[in-house]
Amino acid sequence: MSMANPDEQVRIITSWFAKWNDEQRIQFSNNIGPLFKSQNRSITGFDFDRLSSTLQTLSLSATKGQDQSGRSVFQCQLALCRTWINSWNDLHLQRLMNNIEYKFISFV
Repeated sequence: MSMANPDEQVRIITSWFAKWNDEQRIQFSNNIGPLFKSQNRSITGFDFDRLSSTLQTLSLSATKGQDQSGRSVFQCQLALCRTWINSWNDLHLQRLMNNIEYKFISFV
């Protein structure tokens, strides 16, 4: 159970996204995008496929030898993202996508 309200959750995920590396951003896009599509949610002006394909074209330094002792911090963050996003209304989804698009544009 999360104590953060949806507005705080949007800010937290935006902060995480800004700090993630290229590979993590791709994983986020690949894991979170289908949540929107499966729920038939429409985010005005945001294209998950475009984000995913753009991230895929970036040069990545993949880390294959992840410690198998448990979940990474990123994996825990991604799990929280899924939980939070599933409980949001469309307004909060739109805010997150606008924030991510802004961070992504400044990141490229």
